[in-house]
Amino acid sequence: MKNDLLADLVAGYERELGLYAQLLGLAEESARDADLPRGVDRTLGALREKGRLLGEIGEIETRLAPLKDEWARGRDGSAAGSVVALNGVLERIARTLETILAIEETGTRRFAVRENVGPVRARLAPAAPAAAYETEGTADRCLSVQG
Repeated sequence: MKNDLLADLVAGYERELGLYAQLLGLAEESARDADLPRGVDRTLGALREKGRLLGEIGEIETRLAPLKDEWARGRDGSAAGSVVALNGVLERIARTLETILAIEETGTRRFAVRENVGPVRARLAPAAPAAAYETEGTADRCLSVQG
């Protein structure tokens, strides 16, 4: 019974991984085309597809929730190979999500800098073009103007 439960969890997470792989493909496509003019229809289409994929992932998570609860209550009887398979698919999902997030975050920052809109995280923001140092007596004072 526990092995069937674990097999169902692995299968569900593998379906999720396939959907995350599609999201990764969309993120990579957006990053590749970031400097090309994109029509509103194309951008909205990509956003709708991302929303659809995330909706499917949410549905899978809803179906997996009772299985996860049941497995968590009695996982002692699970075969080691099944647990390794579960951990493997979860690790692949985590790596895929990290890649998607990094691509999306980079794209957001590039857009914000290019269009001069929205917040840009300080660690990645370009240096202020109007920065200057003045000397008053023996102490230096840094003046920085963000523009």
